[in-house]
Order: sequence, then C-alpha cells, then structure tokens
Amino acid sequence: MAFRYVPHRDTIIIPECNTMTVDPMVGSGTPPVNALRLGLDCTIPLVGDWNCHTFDTSAACDLGEPPAVVTPMTEDALAKGISVPTDVQKRIHLAA
Repeated sequence: MAFRYVPHRDTIIIPECNTMTVDPMVGSGTPPVNALRLGLDCTIPLVGDWNCHTFDTSAACDLGEPPAVVTPMTEDALAKGISVPTDVQKRIHLAA
C-alpha cells in the first residue's frame, strides 16, 4: 500500500474527535475525550482524470553494475558504530 500513499496529498487529519481512549497522553482520565485522528488514504481513485499506471506495483529490477566510484561495504562495515541499548539486548536475548 505504501506506493499508493503520498503524504502531502493523502494524509487526513481530523481534530477533536470524540473517543474512548487508553492513551495516557490525551490528558483526561474521564472518557469520552477529544483526540486527533489521522487517516492515510491508500485507495485508487474511482472517478476523475488519473493514469491507471500510476498505481502499478513496484517490481525488482536489475540496476546494472555500480559506478566505479562506489565501494561495496561488508555487513561488518555497515554495522560498525551501531549500538543496541543494554535493556534492548536483554529483551532480545543478545546480552552476553
């Protein structure tokens, strides 16, 4: 669906919606409360002037050989400098 979504055109924001929420950030413990709602329009238009090929799915393709100035990186080189917080390591059983 991501290929059908264009954020600046397809984001729908509805402020002050009456809702029953469990979100503590809303600021009220007594339902119902008002909260913003967000919609992402990923539909294909049914009417109007549009090109049906705009919504074709993406497909993998061969991009050819990389330019000579590009040096491929190893997995170790990509991971260098990335750290996982200790609490996350414990949750995913990576801690030594």
